[in-house]
Formats: sequence, C-alpha cells, structure tokens
Amino acid sequence: MAGLDADFKAFLDATSNTSEPRATTAEEQQRRRDLEEKRPGEDAETMGKVVNMEVPGPDGEVPVRIYYPRSFKGEALPVCVYFHGGCWFMGRLDGKDAWLRRLSNVANIIIMSVDYRRAPQSKFPAGLEDCYAATKHAALKGSELSMDPKRLAVGGDSCGGNLSAAVSLLARDRGEFTIALQLLLCPMTDHYLPGTDSLRDNAEDYGYDAWLNKMGWDAYGATTPPHGSPEQPHTLAAVLRHTDVSGVPPALVVLGQYDIVHDEGLKYAEKLAAVNVLRGLDTATPVSDTTF
Repeated sequence: MAGLDADFKAFLDATSNTSEPRATTAEEQQRRRDLEEKRPGEDAETMGKVVNMEVPGPDGEVPVRIYYPRSFKGEALPVCVYFHGGCWFMGRLDGKDAWLRRLSNVANIIIMSVDYRRAPQSKFPAGLEDCYAATKHAALKGSELSMDPKRLAVGGDSCGGNLSAAVSLLARDRGEFTIALQLLLCPMTDHYLPGTDSLRDNAEDYGYDAWLNKMGWDAYGATTPPHGSPEQPHTLAAVLRHTDVSGVPPALVVLGQYDIVHDEGLKYAEKLAAVNVLRGLDTATPVSDTTF
C-alpha cells in the first residue's frame, strides 16, 4: 500500500475490520452491513428539508428519500436520482445519507435516493426495475416535488453506477422519458470472470475487494437462467458487453486508482467516448468505491 494518499489510507485504517471472520453467505454479509449503517444523528448536515416517501414500482411501492438543499426556497431545481452501492445485496438509504446531504448542498440540487430491492432475496432485474420506476416518477411527476424534469440525472457508486448505466439504457430503449446526465462513480460494468489487472492488483486491502465482488455477482441473478450465465451475463448487468450504447445520456465517469473495478469502468468510459456521449472522465482520484 506504499504511495497511498494519506487521507485515503486513514480512511482505510478507520474502516477496516480484520478481526471479524468473513461472512459465508450474502445474507449474512447483508445483515452485518445493515447493522453498521448509522441513522442520521444530530450532527447530520442541515438541509432545506428531507422527505421520506414511496413511489409506484413494478411490484409495489419503492421507498425513496428526497434531499432538498439548504438554500431551497420552493423553486424548481435539477434532480439526481441516486442508487447506492453495495454489490446489489448490501446498503440502504442511511448508508449514503451523509454523502448525499453534502452533495445536495454543494451542488444545490435535489437528490432522490432509492431503496431498491436487493439480492439475493430479489433477483435481477427486480432492483433495476425499481430504480427505473423511481427515475420515471421523478421525470413524469417530479414537478410536483419541485424537480425540474429537463434537468434530470441518474447517478450511483459501484453497483449504483452500474444501475445508473442500465437505467440509462432502459430509458433510451423504452422512450418514456429523457435523462440529461448519468453520473457513474466507480461503476461495476462487467462480470469478474474475464479478469482485469485492477481486479488482480487491488483484490484486497482497499475496501471493496474481489471477495465481495464475486459474492455480489453470484447473488444478483444476472448470471443464472433465464437471464444469463457466468460466461454470458445479461447485458443490463454486464453493461460493458452491451452491443449498442449510442443514444444514451451524456456521462461523467469517476474511477478510483485503487478500485478493483477501475479497468472495467475505464473500458465502459471508452465505449461511451466512441459514441460521443462521454462528457468527463476522472481517473486520478486515489480512492475506491467504498469512499462514496
């Protein structure tokens, strides 16, 4: 770990837990992570308001949390529909609360954080369809919530970046609404079987590791019938393998130097650049996706 940015190393030291044995199942790891997530406390960043509500989904209501920036006075603002990371089977709304409060205030935007259904209890494409439904609600009904549908973005970290890319592809194909921007933070874009240099070099010690990556893919359900196989995952999960990414929203991609998914994220950024939709690429950030 020589040469690490000092702040990133301090973060890794503070968040690593080497004394606890690894979970043996996705369900066990999910329970552990849920217990670690803290509810917003008295030190939570002040907002204009925070609204917890539900929006219509494909199989029932989808819980969301909407953050309005501190400066909000009732005017229509840009909105980012945000999908948390966690390999599709970990994470809830509380885990990204502090980060999204900060992002909302700094960018002066509304953020809708989506509590999509998780694997392995709900297999692909359940979580993806929840994310699509929440984005559709923001696009078609968001004006009732002071959201400007013409300035609608999707974003997420890790598998949330993957879900953002997949929602962008679905929105293009279904034609029900328009997304103005996709923000892909350390996105997962391909199955672990092909292998990449970053997957091997950063397999452990940097937060999100190869063990969690494998557990997430195996739990998600996009590599099992009827959706796919490990050799041929569904291309709305392994978005790097999608044959046509033209016509998707403009994209900003952030990659972590020490992230196992760095190389697959870079390949997806190059694929977006080839069809002229990549608007920004940051490869110099010394982070992994666990820092978002």
